[in-house]
Amino acid sequence: MSFKKLLLFGLVIFQFSFTGQAQKWPSFQPPVDAQTPTWAVMMYGENPNVWEVEKAFKKYYRENTFEKNIHTQFYKKWRRVVEPYVKADGYLYFPTMAEEAAAAKKYADLVKKSAAENKLMLPSWKALGPFETFSTGNNQEKVSWQTNVYTMDVFAANTDILYCGTEAGGLFKTIDKGGNWEAASYNAPFKTVRVVKIHPDNPDHVLVGTRNEVYKTTDG
Repeated sequence: MSFKKLLLFGLVIFQFSFTGQAQKWPSFQPPVDAQTPTWAVMMYGENPNVWEVEKAFKKYYRENTFEKNIHTQFYKKWRRVVEPYVKADGYLYFPTMAEEAAAAKKYADLVKKSAAENKLMLPSWKALGPFETFSTGNNQEKVSWQTNVYTMDVFAANTDILYCGTEAGGLFKTIDKGGNWEAASYNAPFKTVRVVKIHPDNPDHVLVGTRNEVYKTTDG
């Protein structure tokens, strides 16, 4: 499955756009006024230092009662999404498209090399079961889950074709309405798959959204 990265960084609620190393907040940035805490003003700055923002955040709430608000929620999301890009000095470095592509290729090459060394043909994998799952309670009721499936989509023109994305990062496809599933994301550096969308006219054109990235396939 060949994937093209469409968007490097994103959030479900908060989104960022970057120019070089500078950071520019979109128009829906929470409003900043005279009552905005210093740590939040720093966070919304052009090139925030994560360690300094974190230090100011902790200091502020040592001296003030913590109350959840739009700034604290933004901080929580922001802190999580920038974590992989913090340099030792606290400033953020976001890989270029070329660097991201190189990293993805390196990962794919390692997977292929490992498969070759172990004489594994990854596409030959198929589900062996279990196909029924029961709760661990006293009544041992039959349940409908076997793993955390976060998202599904059905091809409108042929409802036998479905895709689903899982917590562990796999994308799976069925062409017989769920009777059999095959992995559709071999060699793709997916993290948790949070959303999948099939093109209305072509079931091989699919968008996959992870926590911070969106991928596209044109061959299913």
